[in-house]
Amino acid sequence: MTEDPGRYMTAPLPEVKPFMQDQPYLFTVPEAARHLGLKKSKVYDMAKRGEIPTIRFGRYVRIPRQALEKWVDAQIRRKGGKLIVKERFIQPGI
Repeated sequence: MTEDPGRYMTAPLPEVKPFMQDQPYLFTVPEAARHLGLKKSKVYDMAKRGEIPTIRFGRYVRIPRQALEKWVDAQIRRKGGKLIVKERFIQPGI
């Protein structure tokens, strides 16, 4: 039996979960930093300045997952709906 090259097999698409849905409700600063691709010190500074929403339990700082998602969405909207990726190019031999 030969296959018709114009025919494609179809399969149902996998269910797409919202960003970070399977993550814990509250992130520690190191966890949030890892998700954002930032250094811990940067996230602590952002939290201290009130740039990202936090909850404090005594000396412990936690970042709610939903608040972090909304913050990321707001950053994307602020950039005109575009994700801006900065790349560093290293020239060989330098």
